[in-house]
This record gives sequence, C-alpha cells and structure tokens, in this order.
Amino acid sequence: MIAKFLSTLLVLFVSAGQVQAGLMDFSVDGNLSYTNDVPIYQFTLDDDLDEVRFWTDSYQDGINFDPYIVLWDGLGNLIDINDDNDLVNPGTQTEYDAGIMLSHLTAGDYQISISLSGNFEVGNTLSQGFFYDNDTPIPLSHIGMGDYWRIWFDGQEAVAVPEPNVMLLMLLGLSGMLIRRKI
Repeated sequence: MIAKFLSTLLVLFVSAGQVQAGLMDFSVDGNLSYTNDVPIYQFTLDDDLDEVRFWTDSYQDGINFDPYIVLWDGLGNLIDINDDNDLVNPGTQTEYDAGIMLSHLTAGDYQISISLSGNFEVGNTLSQGFFYDNDTPIPLSHIGMGDYWRIWFDGQEAVAVPEPNVMLLMLLGLSGMLIRRKI
C-alpha cells in the first residue's frame, strides 16, 4: 500500500515539474517592387521562446532576388542579421536564402526586415536606414530578378522549471506523511 502511494505521489511530483513546450510558427510574404524596398514586419511574443529560427525560402535557386534579413527589437535596435544561411531549414531553403538562429528570445515586441542583398542596414538602429535608401529606385523586373519573398519563423515555448522551494515543500510533505504512517 505504501509503495503504491509513493509511486503515485512520485508520478504526480514529476508531472508537476514538467511543462509541455509548444511550437510557435508563422510566415509572412510579399513582393519587392524596387531595389531599395525594405518591408518590415512587426510582431509580439507573449512568452519566452527557445530554439528560435527565422529563414527565407524565396530565393528558389535564382528565380527571385537574394534576400537579406535583419531582426530588430521593438525599439528598432539591431539584434541579428543574415545574408546567406541556407542551413536553418535545409529542406526548404536554397543556396542564397537567409536565416537567423537564436537559442532564446524573450517575450516582447520585435520587427524583422527583408531587403535585397547589398541593401544592408546603415547602423545599429532601424531609424538609421539602409544603404540604398537614397538611390534611384530600380524595378527588380528591369534587372531580371523575381520580386517574391517569404520569411518563416518558429520557436519552442520556453519550458518552466519548478522552483527549488516547491520541490522542497513537496519532499517535506512526503516525509511528514511517511513519518505519520509509521506511528
């Protein structure tokens, strides 16, 4: 009887400390019209995420332009950049697709921008602009490039770890129950 009680309590104790991590994912897409276009997508994370990935799959072996992505915080401060990283999701990306991988991203507001490779950010803030901002706009179709882009995003919800004092209270309760049982 005590062994069954202890095994049930152990299962409850272990289960209480585990949180099922959920996958969050989405994609955004569109078209660039000109060489100096820079679409910016704003999003909010309600929870911290682990194993975060941003990647493009729109280059398609040269059908479209070579994409460049920048991740910004909600205030427009640079977090990470990438021009060519086709290893973030190799099943969907081709040679010049971009990709960013982060081990953790905290809850909050973010922005991600996409531009033609070469139209890099000028500084560490979004307000400083991009290299081609003052250039004469050239339609991508006039230079033989496709205009489609897509950015994918995914990440695992951060797993909550039980606080040590919660585990201590559970162990104290179990000890008390065992002592009472012996008396």
